[in-house]
Amino acid sequence: MRTLAARKAKVNAVGVVGLVENAVGGNAQRPGDIVTSMSGQTIEVLNTDAEGRLVLADALWYTQKVFSPKFIVDLATLTGAITVALGRTSMQDSFPTMIPWLSSLQKLRFVNEVPWAHLDIAGVAWDDDGSAVCAKGATGFGVMLLNRGSNMAVLARACLDDGFPAVVECVISNNPKAAGLSIANNYGLRSFVVERKPLDVERIDQVLTDHKVDLVCLAAFKGMRAQEQALRAGVKVTGCTVHYVYPELDAGPIIMQAAVPVLSNDSVESLANRILAAEHVCYPEAVRLISLGKIRLGSDDVVEANDGSKLFLFPASIS
Repeated sequence: MRTLAARKAKVNAVGVVGLVENAVGGNAQRPGDIVTSMSGQTIEVLNTDAEGRLVLADALWYTQKVFSPKFIVDLATLTGAITVALGRTSMQDSFPTMIPWLSSLQKLRFVNEVPWAHLDIAGVAWDDDGSAVCAKGATGFGVMLLNRGSNMAVLARACLDDGFPAVVECVISNNPKAAGLSIANNYGLRSFVVERKPLDVERIDQVLTDHKVDLVCLAAFKGMRAQEQALRAGVKVTGCTVHYVYPELDAGPIIMQAAVPVLSNDSVESLANRILAAEHVCYPEAVRLISLGKIRLGSDDVVEANDGSKLFLFPASIS
């Protein structure tokens, strides 16, 4: 919910939290008990490790009854049995396969006719080793899954707005499972997959030429653990940068930057979410300025604005 708010998502989203404690007591449920759910249906308790499922059933029923949503997505560490079937899959391996699956929502009787997708995160809620996607420890799985591929999606949405001076002609990926391809499909954009080893540069060039592409937009990171490194170093300000691309990694003249303060209570996830929100402002704005010819590249490789447009954003500008 915080991430949706931070990037000013154009969606009316409601968050419902179903909390339960698995505690022993005189009123605890026992096998053989019959309980009545919020929907009015009765449920026989077959084991005493089912309290999470009972609360989830009521939370789903409450959500569809009170808020009448178009669809429901829940994230829950519902059953450890998923690790028996699928193992402890890392977050970065899960994204490409899970995102397309979200487009086909299931229907279950506890939510009447409201489409519902259940993400059982028992196998991915904690990462003992860390990865390129998340730091060691609690992963916050689902936040990125439901929100990422995001820079491309933000650009696609911006280009649909009246008066935006650019359009997305095509989407190219060297990963056939890339989340961006599913996003492109949802927006009705033409997409292409090219060989990655070795990278088929000639094919990429041909696609760009065929579609008369004037500007190529990339999303990449020099340090995949940048937020973790920033927190460890104790820096007070971090941020994001949009720049022209040179052959060297992360090199090229800077077009636009945004400063993001590092708060004393920041986690890797919370800091990454605020930086992502800044990216969602900077990237489409940089594309807009370039498309309108409002910025120029000087002989000393310094980008300048022709009309005084802001090329550096402070936190107040992205709040």
